[in-house]
Amino acid sequence: ATDGKPLPAFTGGSHVIVQMSDGDNQYSNAYSLLSSPHDTSCYQIAVRLKENSRGGSRFLHQQVKVGNRLTISTPNNLFALIPSARKHLFIAGGIGITPFLSHMAELQHSDVDWQLHYCSRNPESCAFRDELVQHPQAEKVHLHHSSTGTRLELARLLADIEPGTHVYTCGPEALNEAVRSEAARLAIVADTLHFEQ
Repeated sequence: ATDGKPLPAFTGGSHVIVQMSDGDNQYSNAYSLLSSPHDTSCYQIAVRLKENSRGGSRFLHQQVKVGNRLTISTPNNLFALIPSARKHLFIAGGIGITPFLSHMAELQHSDVDWQLHYCSRNPESCAFRDELVQHPQAEKVHLHHSSTGTRLELARLLADIEPGTHVYTCGPEALNEAVRSEAARLAIVADTLHFEQ
């Protein structure tokens, strides 16, 4: 905030809409908040530069500089944790890790159990890898890299979930579809499955 006051409160999984203006082009993109909901002194987002960007990510990477002012919405949450869940199982792929960073921060002082499985091609393409391996609860973080033979065994993971577990998935559509398909095969209750696009 430009006045130094705390920003509006948010919960893990929230996003903001960033408004951008580049001459005659206007962009309005949603980005997950990855900072801790316990600290509203600032919001943090991560923006992957897409090769086929229609403008928003390219604009943020190439035009925005430190000190520029951007207009954002108040946080909105379409991917919130379910309060009644006994355990939260997070499945992330690629830049889909971002909403889980705020979920993990929200749960840091909670008694509710959680586990993260993060899929990437290789360790080098694993966004926030250093933060994840140094997380205070790093034993709950599992990194899967297809190039090193540590690919996620989704069927086994979902077959072993405990009653009361809610499954949250964010990543490429292929990952979302794999989770949907395997969950259907295992007759996992649809209400316990949550997807962020």
